[in-house]
Amino acid sequence: MTEAPTADALFRAVKKLGLLEHLAGREDARLLADPAAAAFLKTSWQGEFAHLLVSTDAPAAERARIGHLWALSLQDEPRLKRYAATHFPKAAVKGFVGDAAVMASARADPFGEEAEVMASPPPEVTWAILCAPRTGSTWLSNLVRETGLLGRPTEHLRPLIRFMVENRRVFGFDFARWLALLARSDQKDGIFGTKIIHDFALELSPLLTLEERRSVDRLAARSHFVHFRRRDRAAQAVSEYLAEATRTWHVRSPDGLARYEAEKAAVPYDGEKIGAAFARHGAAEERVASWLKRSGRPVLTLWYEDVLAAPRAAIEELHLFLTGRPAPAFRIPETRYQRLGNGLNEEMAGRFRREAGRQADL
Repeated sequence: MTEAPTADALFRAVKKLGLLEHLAGREDARLLADPAAAAFLKTSWQGEFAHLLVSTDAPAAERARIGHLWALSLQDEPRLKRYAATHFPKAAVKGFVGDAAVMASARADPFGEEAEVMASPPPEVTWAILCAPRTGSTWLSNLVRETGLLGRPTEHLRPLIRFMVENRRVFGFDFARWLALLARSDQKDGIFGTKIIHDFALELSPLLTLEERRSVDRLAARSHFVHFRRRDRAAQAVSEYLAEATRTWHVRSPDGLARYEAEKAAVPYDGEKIGAAFARHGAAEERVASWLKRSGRPVLTLWYEDVLAAPRAAIEELHLFLTGRPAPAFRIPETRYQRLGNGLNEEMAGRFRREAGRQADL
């Protein structure tokens, strides 16, 4: 049996959703937490969110002012949610993770009603970018989003989803329900796009139940796939090694780029780590290519180097692939993302090729 999550692990997992900030922004919202979660909130962030806590023995006047109540338990959130509903019958009661985090991670209002989201029609076109780390996929996703033509492709499968899958019983998490909410909530003009990193998908797959895998298969059966790859896999492996060493994966300003390059200059060459990344990327690419072939679904392969050289042609090809129609007029937007490769990257990639006996196209 999986151990119950700690409060620290939970709040790290949901941090980017800003759930506590959402609660703090409403005067009629409060949090009913079990003892462990409550103790953590009272002592963390200088107690900034301690005022959100409420107990079932709070004065009647205080309870009457609560319009939204989120229940949080590190042991059994559905049970605490039912308990909260009996003591706060006038409040809209949700599970902190099982409802609010599910809605927020599906790009919906955490205070909103799930039924309203599910009442909207599913997307007419569903597609996914499949890629390895450090292929330029964040830049590609942003490029597609900014054209406004093909939905809002975003990396939805993040560590939070793994956390909720691993603790599905604690929070009452339903992966199939989350997928259905996500596709409806984050579509644009009838198109839903997502981005899936190989590593994360391969780590998540063994954790899914049979029914959860079937829900993924059902979604995949009506999806188009874009296999986004990088020809220079040595440069890709070096990019991952440097990202891990500096803990910097993306830079969005020239000032940030200068700081990053200073940090990167201090990173020593490590052929063993670069080689491990190179081998992992290759193995994952083979598994994904095999799965795509078995799926029988439409697949478009795009190469980073080609899209970088001719982004307009790539978007036009992608639009035709997904919709069957030529793309209307659009502009190529300026990107905030700074290119992180420089002479140091090239030097490390060249050394790795020489030591490993690889050719230039690796």
